[in-house]
Amino acid sequence: ALGYTAGNNPVGNTLTSFEKTWQDYDLDGNPIPITELPLSRALRGESVRMQPMRIHTLTSDQDRWIMASATPIYGEDGVPIAAFLIFTDITDLHIAIDSLRESEARFRTIVTNTPLVTFSINAEGIFTLSEGKGLERLGLLPGQVVGIDACEYYRDYPIICDGIHRALAG
Repeated sequence: ALGYTAGNNPVGNTLTSFEKTWQDYDLDGNPIPITELPLSRALRGESVRMQPMRIHTLTSDQDRWIMASATPIYGEDGVPIAAFLIFTDITDLHIAIDSLRESEARFRTIVTNTPLVTFSINAEGIFTLSEGKGLERLGLLPGQVVGIDACEYYRDYPIICDGIHRALAG
């Protein structure tokens, strides 16, 4: 799945002599040098925990996302003689996160460009969101009231505070 084929068995090969059919990338899309891969680092005696990586298979031109962990295996003299590498495929999680980001971006575009006010208040009655073109009519800027107690802000409008209390009470 990640570029391994029966014809390029890694057993008995060094990391630098093994014919790779994939490329490893960090979260920013930069290629990871072989010396900085979790297995290489573990062979130097470093333990690596949950390093996120993108693996691009050259043979199928597909990407997979993984969380890799590696740990050294020491000989009797205390020097690393091998390493244990394990990874978890998190591609589905990565796809879901990307979809959520895209959805949030679309939502934000709609909210900030419609002549409405979209707001959110937490359980304590504090504004956590204040967006929309409708804020201009109120003389407010997007985010201006975030962090402020809604009833304190609208203290001169008891009907608004009553509605907030009713909504917070369920």
